[in-house]
Amino acid sequence: MTSTPSSPSASTNTSLTSLSATHAHVFDLGRRYHAYREGAYPLPDDAQEQQRLELLHAVFLSAAGGKLLHAPLPPPAARGPRVLDLGTGTGAWAIALGEARPDISVLGCDLSPIQPRWVPRNVGFEVDDCESAWAYGEEKFDLIHVRCLGGGIGDWPRLLGQACAHLEPGTGWIECQELEMSTQSAAAAAARAYPALASWQRLLRAASISAGREWDAAPRLARWVRDAGFVDVRQEIRSVPLGPHHPSPALKTLGQQALALIHESLEAYSLALFCRELGWSREEVGALVGGLRGELSRAEADGGVYVRAWFVWGRRGA
Repeated sequence: MTSTPSSPSASTNTSLTSLSATHAHVFDLGRRYHAYREGAYPLPDDAQEQQRLELLHAVFLSAAGGKLLHAPLPPPAARGPRVLDLGTGTGAWAIALGEARPDISVLGCDLSPIQPRWVPRNVGFEVDDCESAWAYGEEKFDLIHVRCLGGGIGDWPRLLGQACAHLEPGTGWIECQELEMSTQSAAAAAARAYPALASWQRLLRAASISAGREWDAAPRLARWVRDAGFVDVRQEIRSVPLGPHHPSPALKTLGQQALALIHESLEAYSLALFCRELGWSREEVGALVGGLRGELSRAEADGGVYVRAWFVWGRRGA
């Protein structure tokens, strides 16, 4: 294990600003947010949010049957594979991959310096904006991982184009994982049964469009990945139940995790976006979230309500 925050694979000629700037924070609306490229990403980065991100990692891991990836990684070789994790958050995925494959060099990039200090020696982190021009020069990665950046990206085609350019031709892979926040139901009248949740989803979409960073990227990911120049593109959509109402022990656990995640996500997603883009007050958002949690508890009791996890992966053409 090492406590050095330097990247194991990034160029020394980077576009990073000073440590004092990249490690600063902004306090607003009772939560803490990133200061580097302030406002680019509307979710907090405080301890409460970090716990939510750890729960998010657990949900994706459970939804994927314990797999960190669907895309293939090269086998161990003289030159270890290099992996870039965009929007790494707490670094949970990057650290898990580094622990599972000590031969791999993993670099996590995020706007917030919220990753742990003690990490495997083959894992490193940097503070940067993945929507800016990348500072890796001619360096190529074997795999780029993108998880839950919906609402934080203004130009997905440009981001995926940069990713394609920095992957090994013919052998480099990208994998995008997104959680669609729109609740689904086996009942045709889901929107009528849970009107507050349906209204919240419409408001969230309107606020994110106003901010220029639309949330519901998941259904378009496969097309964007193909348009960026990737081939062999595949997509899997997994239903993630909300609540423990399932005979399968694995899905029961997933449902418990997902329900807790959605409860924690309501304020995180809504607070800054609704206040900054829709003109709401903090108190109005709090009242909305309280009502949403009540309706979510009723949906859990009813059973049959779920969200969807999207997994899209493709290979850079030769």
